[in-house]
Amino acid sequence: MKTLIITGLLILSFHLIRGQTIVSDTSKKVYNLFKAVPKDRMRGMDPDRPGMTESAVTLDAGHIQFESDVFKITTQKQDEFKTIQLDYNRLNVKIGLTNSTDFQVIVPFYNKKRVKANGVPERVENVSSFQDFTLRIKQNLWGNDKGKTSLAIIPFVVIPATNSEGVLAGGIAVPFAAKLKNKLGFRAQAKAEYQGNISGEYDTEISNSYTIQKELPSNFEVFIETFDTYSLKDKQFDSFIDGGLVYSIGDNLKLDAGLNYGITKQSEKEYYFGLSFRL
Repeated sequence: MKTLIITGLLILSFHLIRGQTIVSDTSKKVYNLFKAVPKDRMRGMDPDRPGMTESAVTLDAGHIQFESDVFKITTQKQDEFKTIQLDYNRLNVKIGLTNSTDFQVIVPFYNKKRVKANGVPERVENVSSFQDFTLRIKQNLWGNDKGKTSLAIIPFVVIPATNSEGVLAGGIAVPFAAKLKNKLGFRAQAKAEYQGNISGEYDTEISNSYTIQKELPSNFEVFIETFDTYSLKDKQFDSFIDGGLVYSIGDNLKLDAGLNYGITKQSEKEYYFGLSFRL
């Protein structure tokens, strides 16, 4: 079942870009982790945040990039229970391996969870670093340096920390991007994740997202996104409308703020502030 889902995601992505011209900058293949791309030849900074749709572009070889949810608040209401979670510095560290491949480690450093219910005392949970962390490889298939479209695959695995109750999980994401007219950009992503819990139960969650970006004057950028998830085990569908603002400070630093707003009743609602910078 997992193989069929992942294969279907790849076929869908290739179908979306069928007929596009595949182009790449072969002259940068000489650079790697130990021989960094010169700064004057680096591509534009394209983080995997702040929306749910990942970038289809990789980090230049020999460089490092940090992407962080500096602060995020997540609320969810189910029946009589309301959960409020505060996350601080959920960090994604990227390392450019080759001209088309980067390696990523995602570490949630600290969160505080509050659970409220009618007639039940409030419960507070504090979790310090390190929690479950995620290892990812992003492989760009085309469009890193040239062309109006780009496509990548991102296989990942979630490693439970020693002080965690999580279990091994993993999946694959397939992001696609296209440059449109009038400084507009389009992104889409299909993703499948195989998850488990300490009770030995497993579930596959399928998600897809679509994003429209618009460059504004004075180094600002705005985006709006739709994001849907579906649990094969619980047969539960969640839908979100996301949006936010990005501000670029030079070529190597971006600040962002926005929200992920759950439309369906049980869906989470997130509000965040973050940043990305590269060396």
